[in-house]
Amino acid sequence: MKNQEAEDELIYALIIEELEGDITPVNQKILVDWRGRDNRNEEIYQDLLFVQHNMERLYDRSRRDANISWVSLESKLEQTEEPVVVQLPPARKRSAWYAVAASVLLIASLGFSLLQRSRIVDVNTEAYSEVSHLVLPDGTELSVNLETKIRYNKARFNEDRVVELLEGEVFVDVKKHNGPQLKIKMDRLEVEDIGTRFNIQKKGTMASVTVDEGVVVMQNRETGKRALLEAGKTGVYHFDTDQLNSGTNTNLNYKAWVDKRFVFIETPLQKVVEDIERVYRYKIEINGESLRLRKLTGKIHSETLDGVLNVISASLQCKVTKVQNTYVLSEE
Repeated sequence: MKNQEAEDELIYALIIEELEGDITPVNQKILVDWRGRDNRNEEIYQDLLFVQHNMERLYDRSRRDANISWVSLESKLEQTEEPVVVQLPPARKRSAWYAVAASVLLIASLGFSLLQRSRIVDVNTEAYSEVSHLVLPDGTELSVNLETKIRYNKARFNEDRVVELLEGEVFVDVKKHNGPQLKIKMDRLEVEDIGTRFNIQKKGTMASVTVDEGVVVMQNRETGKRALLEAGKTGVYHFDTDQLNSGTNTNLNYKAWVDKRFVFIETPLQKVVEDIERVYRYKIEINGESLRLRKLTGKIHSETLDGVLNVISASLQCKVTKVQNTYVLSEE
């Protein structure tokens, strides 16, 4: 019994280290082995992630109301008709509340009665300035771009594996599962995974899917209109005209917002800047028409905008300056 308690304490400590980004490779392997040892272990791991998201929400509220209590949290979770809203924190936003979350999980692991009463989870990244990471109950990983809203039913997710994309952009890395295929729903449009990684975006009256690996099916559930997309293909659907088109993906940087990797082949600087602005969310101006048309060929990988602009400056022999919140590229 004591050995089991000691192992539990170790595992919870390792999960907290992983959430904080401080876990060592050796400890990471221990945690991965533990998760793969038993399905129950994976359930505990996923529920701690869920608790962490809700603890961050509770922490934000507690700064406004010092009298917030566990009673109010349980009351909110019990309102099953209303979705639980999860404001995902940026990857580097960590706090001592993880320790509290681990304690909550220790209690919840005896029955998960509190968490299971919360059925609908709303994820909203509108308030944050970084791409967020989310692990679904089946282990599927989502990279969630800024200004994105998704929803799923946590209590029955492993039964239906449905995520609703209300607005925004998500990169999906699907975990193999014995249950139904993962589906992303957008109004009447449905995207079904057939073992894959893909980027999906819904903006206004248009939705697009670009397949990185595997195969997906885009389909209008009402009309039956569908498109089968293999790796390297893109599908575009227009909600206002019910048009569904597919073809070869020509956007080499469609997932640069996830991995910060850019590929440019004889690309005019104006187009280069547009791709970079989309990823780093900074305004970049180009001084001079000749510089605007100058072409760039090469691969760039940098977590920071400054790193990317330094490579461009050296490659195209131009000068980079910053004026308030705007970067300016000009000829030397």
